[in-house]
Amino acid sequence: MANNGELHQDLDAIRTDLAQLRSDLSTAMRGMMDAGKEKAGDLRDKAVDTGKRAIEATETQIKERPFLSILVVFLIGILLGKMFDQRMRG
Repeated sequence: MANNGELHQDLDAIRTDLAQLRSDLSTAMRGMMDAGKEKAGDLRDKAVDTGKRAIEATETQIKERPFLSILVVFLIGILLGKMFDQRMRG
């Protein structure tokens, strides 16, 4: 059977190991959170850039073909009107 001195040493070693493990986990979690924030920021920037390019392309198409743009919007309006009319009736 182990004596009290050895038990105290073992408990102290376990406490030290647990403290180190807690510190290592905390550091790892901080690193993962930082990486996640950076990735989210990159994705946000990419989405904003894609949206801006889509808006610019749409504006260019409208400027180049204004009558076609009006016709497309008109047809979309008719289709949406028919869809809503059918839902209201049935």
